[in-house]
Amino acid sequence: MKTKYWVMLFAAVAAACVTAIVLFPLPQGVANSAELYQNGVLLCTVPLDEDTRFTVPAPDGGSNTVAVSGGRIRVEQADCPDKLCVKQGWSRTEGYPIVCLPHGLVIQPKGRQVDFDAAAH
Repeated sequence: MKTKYWVMLFAAVAAACVTAIVLFPLPQGVANSAELYQNGVLLCTVPLDEDTRFTVPAPDGGSNTVAVSGGRIRVEQADCPDKLCVKQGWSRTEGYPIVCLPHGLVIQPKGRQVDFDAAAH
């Protein structure tokens, strides 16, 4: 008898999880640009359709080398101690930023701007 209740409880939780995934998906649009922030201040917006490489100096004297290639962006080189930003690799998906905490750098891929959202209709 107890097994029947556990199976029903598991089925209800599984159904709730599937419903949540369907109704509230994570943003996964392909980005066409990226915004670079340092310590919360917008530094620049970089188009992802032009291959380029540039260095972003950090206030502490360090730097990050950012590369754009094939519609993707990454931190290619950094002089921070852990280099987690370099290990994150390439990003082209909206909603998945690249972060370098020691230098306060955040690279946020962005998609096309939409004039309306679902809540407006």
